[in-house]
Amino acid sequence: MPNISLYFVRHGQRIDQVDSSWATTSPCPQDPPLTKLGKLQSQQTGKMIRDFAHEISSSSSLSSPFPQFVGAETNMLKVSASKIQTET
Repeated sequence: MPNISLYFVRHGQRIDQVDSSWATTSPCPQDPPLTKLGKLQSQQTGKMIRDFAHEISSSSSLSSPFPQFVGAETNMLKVSASKIQTET
């Protein structure tokens, strides 16, 4: 049986973590987007994944459908050249 490694990555900084009033003005307060820093964090994570990927023979990426997760995953995978599979 082949060895399997799983890596879990959390999304980057969300707007509600730095602006407590954000939820009161948002039409969708349960789905806070990433901040500029959060987007940068996910891009940096993607670069780390890309640099590490040469050691991986096969990989998949799964994401929650919430915007902050898809946004983080999109930013990560843009630089790592992987494909996204969103779980529903």
